[in-house]
Amino acid sequence: MNRHLAMLRLGHRVGRASGASGLVHRFGLFAASFLVLMVTWSLLAVDASLEARQERQDARSPVLTGQRQEAVARWLERPDYADGEAVSVIFTEPLSASAAPPPGLDRWPEKGEVFLSPQAARHADGVLVSRYGTMAGTIGRQGLTEPDELLVYTRSPIEGIFDETTLNTFISGFGHPGSQFLDYFTVSHQFERSPVDLWVLLLLFTVLPATAALVVVVRGGSELRDRRISMLEALGASRLSRLLVVIGEAAVPVAAGSLLAAATAWATTFWDIRLPFTGHTVAAGDLARVRPWLPVLIVATAALIAGVSALRYVRPPKRTSTRPQQTKRASGRTAWILCGAGTALCLYGTWRADGPGRVVFFLGVVLVLGVLPSLGGRLSGALGSAIASFSVRRGGPAGVIAGRWLAARPVVLAVLSASMIVGLGLTTLGQVVTSQLAGPEIVAKQLAGATDRNAILINASGAPSRFDRLRKDLPGQPSVLLYPENDRVVFSGNCTSLAFFGPMTTCPKKSTALTGVIKNIGPGPQRALAVLGLTPDRVDVTSSHPGITDPEKVSLVVFNTEGDAGADRVWEAAYRTLGLPMLAVPVESGMLGAQARAGYVKWVLDAALIGLAALVLAGIVGAASVFDDQARGLGPIASFRNDRRFYVQVAFWNLSVPLAVVGVGAGAAIYVLGQMLLAIGDGGELSAGLVATGSLLIALGGLVVAVVCGEIAVRRARTWRPTGD
Repeated sequence: MNRHLAMLRLGHRVGRASGASGLVHRFGLFAASFLVLMVTWSLLAVDASLEARQERQDARSPVLTGQRQEAVARWLERPDYADGEAVSVIFTEPLSASAAPPPGLDRWPEKGEVFLSPQAARHADGVLVSRYGTMAGTIGRQGLTEPDELLVYTRSPIEGIFDETTLNTFISGFGHPGSQFLDYFTVSHQFERSPVDLWVLLLLFTVLPATAALVVVVRGGSELRDRRISMLEALGASRLSRLLVVIGEAAVPVAAGSLLAAATAWATTFWDIRLPFTGHTVAAGDLARVRPWLPVLIVATAALIAGVSALRYVRPPKRTSTRPQQTKRASGRTAWILCGAGTALCLYGTWRADGPGRVVFFLGVVLVLGVLPSLGGRLSGALGSAIASFSVRRGGPAGVIAGRWLAARPVVLAVLSASMIVGLGLTTLGQVVTSQLAGPEIVAKQLAGATDRNAILINASGAPSRFDRLRKDLPGQPSVLLYPENDRVVFSGNCTSLAFFGPMTTCPKKSTALTGVIKNIGPGPQRALAVLGLTPDRVDVTSSHPGITDPEKVSLVVFNTEGDAGADRVWEAAYRTLGLPMLAVPVESGMLGAQARAGYVKWVLDAALIGLAALVLAGIVGAASVFDDQARGLGPIASFRNDRRFYVQVAFWNLSVPLAVVGVGAGAAIYVLGQMLLAIGDGGELSAGLVATGSLLIALGGLVVAVVCGEIAVRRARTWRPTGD
C-alpha cells in the first residue's frame, strides 16, 4: 500500500516539475473536470425539472365529470395573450364550501377577483394586473409548472355564466388518480419546445463539445508523459505502478475541478437560476431532489477524467531509440464508417423533412462533426508527406522537417482543429435555425405594428345580447356584430359605427355590399379588414340587429382607434361585462406561434454556453500543447540553425498550411449540411459568407499559432542543450 502511495506522490511531483507542459496539462484537467461535472449536472437538472414540472401539472389538472352531483366546482380555461406570449386564463367557481381550491391558492377567488402567477403580475409592465378583475393575490409555486408561467385564476363577476356555455365545466377535484389529463393544458405551454428537442440540443451543444474538449485535454502535453512512462517501463515498473504515476499527476487538478463544480451545482439547489438568453428560471426546489447525487458525481467525474488520462498508458508506447521515427498509422476505417453513417442519417432526415426527420438529421450532424477533425488529421498526414516531398525537390529544409513531423504525428493537427471545426459547424447550423425561426416573427411583427391593433375580435359564451352591454361600455369605439350569411360576412352596427369605413351614401336597413354604400374606403379601415382576413368585396353591412341567440354564430368586432391604451380598455371591459370571453387581434394572435418559434433559438444559445466554454478550453489547451511540443521537437535543430525565419517557416508549413486546407474542407462539408437543413425547415437562409469567413478564421488561427509557435521555438532553440542522451 505504501508503494502505491509512493507512486501517486511521484506522479504528483513529476507533474509539477514538468514546466509549461505540465502546467497546461494540469489546467486542462482542472477545467475538464469542472466542465464534465457541470454538463452531467445540467442533464440531471433538466431531467429533474421536467419530472417536477409534470408532477405539478398533473396535480393541478382538473378531474372532469359529467355528473353535477359529483362536482365540487366549475372550471374552464380561456386562451389569452399579452406582449406576444400566451396566457392561460382559468375561470373557476366552487359548488361546495368544503371544496379544496386549485394548488397554489389558499382560497377560491370571489366574484370579480383574480389570482395571478408572479410572472403574470410583472408581465408587460403590469398590464395583466387589472385586466381580469380585482387582484386578490399571487399563485404559489406549488401551483405553477415553472416560475415563469403566465397563469391566471379568476371568477367571473357574472352570476350563472357557467350555465350559459355548452362546454362541460364540472370537475370533481384536481389531480385525482385516473384523471383525464389534457395534454394541451395549459395554453401558456402550447408553443414550448418539446423535451425531445431539448435533449437533442443538450447532446449537440453540450455533450459533443465537452467530449471533444476532454479528448484534447487528455492528449495535452503527452510528449513528456510518453517518455516518462517509457522510462518507468524500462526500469521495470509494473503496469499498475505506471498507471498510478499518471493518476497521481492528475489527482489534484481533477479533484479541485470536481469539487468546485460540485459546489457550484450545490448552490443551484438553494437559489433559482435565470438563464441569460431565454430568461427561463430554473427552480432551485426542483433541483434539490438530485442534490444527493453530488457525491456520486464527484467520484464518477474524478474517476472518468483520471481513468481516461491513464487509459492510453495501459500499453505504453514502445521506443527502441531516441531518434525521431514515424509511428504506425492507425486504421481510418472506423472514422470513415462513422462519417458514412452520419451522412446517411443526414440524407434520411432531409428526405423525410418533418419533425422526426429533423431529429435524425441532427443525430447525423453529431456523427459527422465528431469525426471531421479525425478525417482532417488524416488529410493533414497525407499533406505532410506531400509538403516534405515538395520541399526535398525545392531544397527547403524547413518544409522537409515540418512535413515529416506532420506526417508522423497528424493527430496533433486533428486535436488543434477539433474545436475550430465543431465551432464552425455549430455556428453555421445555428445561423440556419435562427433564420428559419426568426423570419416569420419579423413578418408578423411588421404586420402587427402596421395595424396598430385597430380591429379586436371578441367571442364569448352566453347570450349575444351581452355584446350590446359591452358596446355601451365603449361609447367612443365603433363596433359591429359579425356573422356569416350566404357565404358572405355581415357587419351589423349602428350608422355611426358603420361610418368608420367612410362616408356612406345611405345607412342600409338590409344587408348591402360594403362597396355599394361606401365608395371610398380609407387605408385605416382597409387595414382593419386585413387584420380580420377580409377584403371589402366579401363584406355586407346592415344597421339592423340580427337577433341571433346562438353565441357560437356571432362575434363582436371593436374598431379600436386609440392604440394600445384603447385595446387595454376593450380587454378590461370585455372581462367585466361578458364573462368567459376570448379576445384577439387576429394578426397578433397569429404572431404568437411565430414569436415562440423565434424564441426556440434562444434555447440553442443557452444550451451552447457550456459547449462554447468547452470549445474555448479545447482551443486553449490544444494550442498550448502544440506550442510546447513543437518548440521542444525543434530544439535539436539549433546545432546548425537558430535564425527566426527558419523556425517560423517550419511552423508555417507544419501548422498554417494544413489548417488552411482542413478549414476549407470542413467549410465545404458544413456548407452541405447547412443546405440539407434548409431543405428540412420552412424557409431560412444559409450565409455562404459566414462559412467562408469561418474557414478563413481557421486559416488565420493557423497563422497566429505558427507565429507564436515559431517564436517559442526560436527561444527554445537558442537555449537548448542536449540532455539524457
